[in-house]
Amino acid sequence: MITQWEVTMKKGRFSPFRWLVSFGLVAFYLHFLRVEPAKLNPALEWSNPTFDFLATAYCVPGITASGVDAAPGMVAADWRVLPLGSVISVETDVHRGVYRVTDTGPLLRGKHIDVFIPGWNRALKYGRKRVKVTVLQYGGPENSQSRPVEAKPPGVVQHSDVLVQ
Repeated sequence: MITQWEVTMKKGRFSPFRWLVSFGLVAFYLHFLRVEPAKLNPALEWSNPTFDFLATAYCVPGITASGVDAAPGMVAADWRVLPLGSVISVETDVHRGVYRVTDTGPLLRGKHIDVFIPGWNRALKYGRKRVKVTVLQYGGPENSQSRPVEAKPPGVVQHSDVLVQ
C-alpha cells in the first residue's frame, strides 16, 4: 500500500519552505487576528454593544472568581470577552434581566455565559438558549468584587445609576 507521503516524496512535491510558510500563516492568524477583549476597545466603552451569546445555567453554590458567594443576578463568562465586574442585560424571547459578571469557568469560551439559578431543577429547565447580551458597563479590577445587580422588572434597564423605562 502506497501512502500519500510516499507519493508526495517521490514526485518531489514536498517542500520544507512551503510547509514553513503555511505554518507561519497559521501562526500569524492565530496571534494577530484573534478576538481581543472589548475592554481594550475605547470606542465600545461609550456605546452599549449587543451580541448574540449562548446561555446556560449553573446552580452550584460557592465562592465565585471575584470572591463573593454565588447568588441570583450573577453570571459567569469568558473573562477575555466580558471582564469580571461587567454589567450586562440578557434578553430572551420571554425574559429580560440585568446581571453582573462575577465568575469564570473552564468551559466558558467566547460568547457563552452561565447564569446562576438556584436549584437543580430550575437550572436544568433553563437549558441552553440563544440570548442577546447588551453590555451596560465593562468591568475591571476596580469593580470585580461588587455585589450582584438587583433584579429589575421587565422593560427597566439600569444604566449608570439612572433607570430608564
